[in-house]
Amino acid sequence: MTIKNLVGNYRYKVAKLPNGAGYLVDLEAKPLDWISPFGGLFVKRKCYALIQDQLEKLDPAGREKKPEKTANLGWFVASATIIYRFLRPYLTFDLPFLVRTTSLVSILLVLVVFKVKYMISRKRRIEATLGPLIKLNQVSLKLRRLDFKLFLLKATVFAICAGAVVILSYTITLFSFDVLSVALYTVFLFFLLNLSLMALAIDKAYVVSPS
Repeated sequence: MTIKNLVGNYRYKVAKLPNGAGYLVDLEAKPLDWISPFGGLFVKRKCYALIQDQLEKLDPAGREKKPEKTANLGWFVASATIIYRFLRPYLTFDLPFLVRTTSLVSILLVLVVFKVKYMISRKRRIEATLGPLIKLNQVSLKLRRLDFKLFLLKATVFAICAGAVVILSYTITLFSFDVLSVALYTVFLFFLLNLSLMALAIDKAYVVSPS
């Protein structure tokens, strides 16, 4: 089967079969899915069986090429780093351990609340087109693709995000509580909670293993 994007809805992907039918793949069905960028390698994805008429109601799209902004981003990061080195003494605070821990937990809870809010919104948009998903035939599938380079890329991204969250949590709670560290913790935690959105490669063929 081939994976397709849905316009404006990152929670779901369309998996098309050669016979015209397919599946609606839910990338965020449960919390374990959120942090897994590996397709169905370690977790089974909840899928909804669709017939051809239902697939035609959706608006699949291919991968859009975006202009390269790497150079501009590099200049921004370099400039921000230099400026922050001068401002850091004024943005570092000596707070009690309990306050530091509570701050990190609060950031986690806020990110989870926003994630769940957008998950519900994306589900409602799909149901406005297909009707209640609970009425569709649900299956758990493992979507496999043998691509070592892609696996290595995803594993690297997962390791960076998870490692950064652990290291920054340790640093903030026990050593330096500063604005940059908290901001980086928030960014990497956000990416960690959304790794499932990169689980399936667009316009690529996958082998399906039923539950």
